[in-house]
Amino acid sequence: MASWKATRFGSEPVLDLCCGIGGDAMALARRGPCLGVDRDPVRAFMASYNAGIETAVDDVEAVSIDRPLVHLDPARRDESSGRRSWRLEDLVPGIDAIRRIVAEAEGAAIKLGPGLPMPPPMLHDRQSVSVVAESGRLVQAIVWTGRLARSASVEAVDLPSGRTIEGEPAVLRSGAIELDGALLEFHPAVERVGLGSHVLHEHLGLEGVDVEPAVGLGLAVVDLARVEQAVADGRDDWFRAISIDAVVAPRPETVADAIRTSMPTPKQVVVRTRGGAVDADDWTRRLAVLAGPAGTGIVEVHGLRLGRRTVAVIGRPIGQSKS
Repeated sequence: MASWKATRFGSEPVLDLCCGIGGDAMALARRGPCLGVDRDPVRAFMASYNAGIETAVDDVEAVSIDRPLVHLDPARRDESSGRRSWRLEDLVPGIDAIRRIVAEAEGAAIKLGPGLPMPPPMLHDRQSVSVVAESGRLVQAIVWTGRLARSASVEAVDLPSGRTIEGEPAVLRSGAIELDGALLEFHPAVERVGLGSHVLHEHLGLEGVDVEPAVGLGLAVVDLARVEQAVADGRDDWFRAISIDAVVAPRPETVADAIRTSMPTPKQVVVRTRGGAVDADDWTRRLAVLAGPAGTGIVEVHGLRLGRRTVAVIGRPIGQSKS
């Protein structure tokens, strides 16, 4: 993560504010000059040792911005309780101080949690946001400002592959859609920054059509043949999908009957849900008896709440998705 982020700074001098023990400074120092600053003398010493850089003990709100580029990792943890806080108003330094720092730098990266509100607060008149998922898990959001910002307002990043996709966020079109074809789940970073519509257009050729079976669900129902062709062509970097083979009432015994009567014995049954529509752990235990080592492939069961009703969608993964 730190190495991917450091590459955008090139080889120019960087001021690493709130450097902590040097997790980011180590990557920044490998690509060029880096000065670390932290108000805690022990952490500043550890960063100096770990990253092999010069450090200073100071309040970052009072530091002179004397390097062209800044990396800032505001404290997101209550020092008294040790608990992590996700509220922007709890950042140290605060939002106003961050705005002052990035205004004085030619370019900056502000390291934040992946739960950053979207759209993010304006910290600079030129900014963009990257949300990073590593091995399928959201790990970080970065607000880039000045000349480190991209022309597009948001970017989704996949690690360790290093794949990126950027664009402008848009909500998925929702409507009364028949659950038929393929159920598509976006890469977590794509979903987080709102690039699902962009992926549908660029990778599946879909635009201006209703795809989301319930507002805010974050999933898309699309033509099966279109998805299979995209997977065959290697255009599935930013989504994974299952065929919709059955849609049944949200009861484990009903799901089990549907799998037994319409599908070959699977090697594994995977249960997924959103918003706690079903108890995925309980269903996983109860449906495990349907699978066996001599079985074929994976069957997925998605428990979904569609407005006032809940359904179980049953199908098999399409291709070997990368997300």
